[in-house]
Amino acid sequence: YEVIGELSRGGMGVVYQAVQSGLGRTVALKMVLSDGHSSPGELARFRAEATAIASLQHPNIVQVNEVGEHDGLPFFSLEYCAGGS
Repeated sequence: YEVIGELSRGGMGVVYQAVQSGLGRTVALKMVLSDGHSSPGELARFRAEATAIASLQHPNIVQVNEVGEHDGLPFFSLEYCAGGS
């Protein structure tokens, strides 16, 4: 992924607009904040969020493209929808 810019930030994570290199498509990339202070419970909750979203299909819910880890921290990429939350 090539990060274009930050879209949003919360208490546990940050969402970036990025380009998925292999496919050349724009995505929203959600990552755990990389301060190294995330507890195992917070990391598990983040992974559970990705799993829950990926299991849903509805026109009003963005689709999960990929779930993975980078430098030991989980991330997931989502369909990018321009125009706000």
